[in-house]
Amino acid sequence: MPLAPESRANWVAGMEAVQQQAGGAIEIEVIRLVDAVDVLGAALAGDLDAMRRMRALVDTAKRIEAMSRTKRPMLCGSCPRPLWGSGFSFVIARPACDDPVNAIALAICRKCATTRHGIQQKAVIALRRIWPDLRPITITSPDGGRA
Repeated sequence: MPLAPESRANWVAGMEAVQQQAGGAIEIEVIRLVDAVDVLGAALAGDLDAMRRMRALVDTAKRIEAMSRTKRPMLCGSCPRPLWGSGFSFVIARPACDDPVNAIALAICRKCATTRHGIQQKAVIALRRIWPDLRPITITSPDGGRA
């Protein structure tokens, strides 16, 4: 079923905000439920990036839970299965820049993938529906080159 007009407008605005801030580079992070404990610990220790990630996880989990009680539950980002309970992993796609403000969160069900690499592959396929030209890159030297 299609989104309601106001929901679709919000969705499109969110995608455009991420794309604009990303400037062509998006970082995809997989957070399995078992990893959420580490993210929470880092957030409680004052790590600002972990706080942002935790907020994205909590907000996404709330939306999944709220929608699971309706006739239109949220679906896996990779397949048409409804998301229920804890049978999924989170994926956060955010601009690969300093201090990103916008992000997209989605979930991949256990039936589609359970390993970090498998979940990321399914997320890339899902995100290509939004950005058809999306392609993964690997940064081999995070410090960059020297002139």
